[in-house]
Amino acid sequence: MLPTRRILWVLTILYWVVLFALTHLPPDRLPHGPGSDKLHHFLAYCLLCFILGATLWQAFPSRRRLIPLVVLLVAAVYGGFDEITQILVHRDCELNDWLADISGAATAGAVLYALQIYAIRRARERESGLAVEST
Repeated sequence: MLPTRRILWVLTILYWVVLFALTHLPPDRLPHGPGSDKLHHFLAYCLLCFILGATLWQAFPSRRRLIPLVVLLVAAVYGGFDEITQILVHRDCELNDWLADISGAATAGAVLYALQIYAIRRARERESGLAVEST
């Protein structure tokens, strides 16, 4: 059985590669799903950043407090790169797309932060429960 950390790294890399490929399809080959383009950007980056954050949390548990900020910074830089390189396939480079990317990343960061708080509280409850039982 593969360790969770390895599975998360593989999922992160695969999703990121698929996302890059989809965002660099020429406009005439671009699949159109329900919802607006901005919603697609938001959801794509929210999922990317959540998977990336979960992966980093597993890989570097002692640095978990930095993870929400890291995923936001990674999304900001990568989202800008993604928008600029879309020009090469005759797609538009839009500030609003980048802002939707950042919004999705910020949402993922907030969820990761909330999960961290929950995990810390659960660990403290278990520790205090064990301390009461052993006395």
